[in-house]
Amino acid sequence: MKKITFISLLFLVSIISNAQQIIAVEDLNQYLEINGRVPNNSHIKDVNNIFSKYLGTWKTTYNNKTYSFIITKKTSTFESLNIKTDKLEIEYIITETSSGVIVEDSSQIVDSSIFGTGFNKITGGIIDYEFYFSGNNSKCGNRGTLHSRYINPTQISLSLYISGDLTPSDCGTYTPANEAIYPLTRGFILTKQ
Repeated sequence: MKKITFISLLFLVSIISNAQQIIAVEDLNQYLEINGRVPNNSHIKDVNNIFSKYLGTWKTTYNNKTYSFIITKKTSTFESLNIKTDKLEIEYIITETSSGVIVEDSSQIVDSSIFGTGFNKITGGIIDYEFYFSGNNSKCGNRGTLHSRYINPTQISLSLYISGDLTPSDCGTYTPANEAIYPLTRGFILTKQ
């Protein structure tokens, strides 16, 4: 009987020590401030379904161009650490409004990516979801951080903050202002389709 109890206890300890730790996506930054890092065998998860309000196709028209952003939810795995993370990703298509001619389609750009990095609290307790962005001519400043802010069920805003140094030999006549995926305005308002 003692042997069965001991084996059962050993089995239970094994299960508990291998249990996956769940961290809510909206709590990640606070978790990191307190603990310093995410432990192995964790899942940074959308447990409260907070991403659902961002999902879908969002559009706006500005300066004779139509901007379409398709936001989806993905789960990535860092195999070496056995860490999974839920995040949002964006694909975009920019067309000339009058002709419908495609100016840029992120699915056609090899190194283009827009993927979520997490929620951030900013001034006044407002929460932004932050994306890393790398687009066409990323060496020329067409990369940085996109901040998205949920306004209501039919509107979100996106703001692009360019990062990185411009290297004239790599860029020629390109500048961030004329090569960014959309104008460098704050609070570019998108409407859900």
